[in-house]
Amino acid sequence: MIFYLVMMAGGTLLSWGAWYFVISTITPSEGGLIGLALFYGTLTLSTAGTCALAGLGIRMVFLKQEIFLEKIIISFRQGIFLALLIDGILLLQALRVLTWYNMVLLIVGITVVEFFVISLKSTRE
Repeated sequence: MIFYLVMMAGGTLLSWGAWYFVISTITPSEGGLIGLALFYGTLTLSTAGTCALAGLGIRMVFLKQEIFLEKIIISFRQGIFLALLIDGILLLQALRVLTWYNMVLLIVGITVVEFFVISLKSTRE
């Protein structure tokens, strides 16, 4: 489990470094589609890692839960969903189509996927 935490923290730091490199070297007007893909890709990886580590930390510190592989998988999955939510909102705002109902639809969509994953897991047990 310590290996996971070290690797996840290292990968997250590398992702944040890559994101900083992208925003400091590529201008939006000159970067084009590749620049935007690099920006959103590194931001998604960075926020997913940060949210996964934060979720695992909350489970350990505040909820006093033991770290098992199941808790790590749940934290990682929810970190990815939160990263997709954050980056989806940013992308909608960049396209100038972010409205309250688009945000609600995005939240509902991610929630439905989370419930689907939970229901798949419960049918396998």
